Amino acid sequence: MGVMKICSVCGLPKVTTAFALNSTGKYGVAARCKRCVSDKHSAMMLDPAYRERQRTIASHHYRKNRKTRRSEARRYYHDNRQSRRRYATGYRKRKKKPYANAFKANREYRGRNPEKYKAHGLVSTALSRGKLKKKPCELCGSSNVEAHHNDYSKPLEVRWLCPKHHAIIHNGLKYGYRKIRRVS
Repeated sequence: MGVMKICSVCGLPKVTTAFALNSTGKYGVAARCKRCVSDKHSAMMLDPAYRERQRTIASHHYRKNRKTRRSEARRYYHDNRQSRRRYATGYRKRKKKPYANAFKANREYRGRNPEKYKAHGLVSTALSRGKLKKKPCELCGSSNVEAHHNDYSKPLEVRWLCPKHHAIIHNGLKYGYRKIRRVS
C-alpha cells in the first residue's frame, strides 16, 4: 500500500500517490490531494473575474518580455540551423510517400494555371492584410464562403460564394451556363 497522509482540504486520509510531489512537504508530497487541487482549479476557471485577471497578467507578461523572447528565438533559430535542417530533411523523407502525389499535383496545377495561382495568393494576402473582407454568399447568405474569380486578370474582384454554390457555378461554367440568379 504506502504511507497514508491526510489532505489539508478534504480531511480524508489518502495514499501519498494521491498527492502531487513537493520536496518541501511532509513525505515529499503536497498538503492538498490532487483531487482537491483539481476541484479548486476548475472552480477558479469558471470565475470570469479570475479568467480576466489571468488574461491581463499574461498579456502584460507577453508585452513586457516580447523583445527578449524574440531575441532568444532568433538566437535559437541561428544556433540550431543545422539540426533543424536535418530534422526537416528526415521528416520529408519519412513523410514523402503520403504527400508526394499531393505535392506533385500542386506543382503541376501551378505550372498549368499560373494566373489562377497568382490570383489565389493575392486574395489570401489581401484578406490577411485587411484590404479585402469576406462577405456572405451572394446566393444564399451563408457565412462559410470562398472567393470566386470571374476574371483572373482582375485578382481582387471576387464574388463570395458558399462551397455549394461555388461548385454549382464552376460546373455550370464547365457545361456552358453563364448566369445563376440570386436565390431569395
